[in-house]
Amino acid sequence: MGKTFSEAFLKSRIGAGERIPKTGKVFLSVDDSDKARLLPVARRLQEEGYGCALPWGRQDSCVITAS
Repeated sequence: MGKTFSEAFLKSRIGAGERIPKTGKVFLSVDDSDKARLLPVARRLQEEGYGCALPWGRQDSCVITAS
């Protein structure tokens, strides 16, 4: 159980023995209407050490790092 779907999903993955990588690259793809709201999430992931791949040509807003 979790307060949100995201929290419940994470708990289910951990409970199943899956480990969340602490480094790597995250692929981010959303509907056009949500792209602006996703950029802060992409920036936060980068601050946490993840690279990000944005398929819609907004790489200028999120530096892509090698994983």
